[in-house]
Amino acid sequence: MADDQRAKIISLNRERGSIKSSLTKLSSFIETNDSKNSIVYQTKLDNLLRIKQNLEQIKEEYFVTAEDSELQELEDSVEELEEECERLEVSLKKILASNKELLSASNCNSHSNEASSKTESISFRLPEIPLPKFSGHYQDWQSFKIQFENIIDNNDKLTENQKLYYLKSTLSGAAAEIVTIEETYASLKNALKERFDNKRLCVQSHFNDILALEIHASDSAKGLRAFLDNCIKHVRALKIMGLELNSFSEALLINILMKKLDRESRRQFELSLVSSNLPTWCEFIEFLEKRCLVLENIQASITAKSKPQQESYKKSHSFFVGNDSKKVCVACNKPLHPLFKCEAFLKLNLCLD
Repeated sequence: MADDQRAKIISLNRERGSIKSSLTKLSSFIETNDSKNSIVYQTKLDNLLRIKQNLEQIKEEYFVTAEDSELQELEDSVEELEEECERLEVSLKKILASNKELLSASNCNSHSNEASSKTESISFRLPEIPLPKFSGHYQDWQSFKIQFENIIDNNDKLTENQKLYYLKSTLSGAAAEIVTIEETYASLKNALKERFDNKRLCVQSHFNDILALEIHASDSAKGLRAFLDNCIKHVRALKIMGLELNSFSEALLINILMKKLDRESRRQFELSLVSSNLPTWCEFIEFLEKRCLVLENIQASITAKSKPQQESYKKSHSFFVGNDSKKVCVACNKPLHPLFKCEAFLKLNLCLD
């Protein structure tokens, strides 16, 4: 390893050590402090969120700088700190929620029964929140699991029967056909994890969907926008499962997706590159976003110009029809018909000499 790379690793290790020390102090503070001042805990929570961002940056720099032989160990050490961050974040949020409830109870002590009734009504209004849906597609599992756990599974106010009801209401297709040993929430949740929490199949499903991406009317804003949204969705899902982008995967992915664009979009992308360096994934996504905006503006302009012409045509057309409806026979003043069929005309005594 080069000297500059080793120096970078040492610097990152020191940052990681500093973060670990900060987390240890924060954990000790939470365990020993019984203050009811929410401002103190909110400040600690804000600092913790910044620490999480720093950890993410350190992890990315390890991936770029470290040798393969030591990369796994370094990533594991960062992931341990990330897990500690999540544990502390949950603790701080629980304390803040508890303090908020105590403050509310002290301010509204005379209306405790009413407050209790409102709390119960709030818990039963939960189905109004749009819950995530899962139909059994592997590529949707990770996103569904995270959202459902955040909304339902981690909600301590819900009973196991309520959680079971909500979980069943979100399932359809193959997911709804899962057979469980017991009719309980824990049994159904475990059965779903055993069936769909398969990282290899989930990753493979996302890869297949990326390769199968197509753009219908790629020179239209709608087609390109759908293509862009799907690109972001699949890459984000893969990142959640631990598959981070690097220079090789970015170059390969961009090359695959570029072939699916129309000729003009490919030309515009090449023109947007200011150097011979490989474009990054962020640059590619930024280009597609700008390209969508350009096409949307053009489409809006064309639509706006075509409306006056259509209205003008309708007006002239209706005027023409109106004139036709006023034409009458010159002999009988009835709606227009051939003169040789007009009874009034045939009864006339005409002098042909």
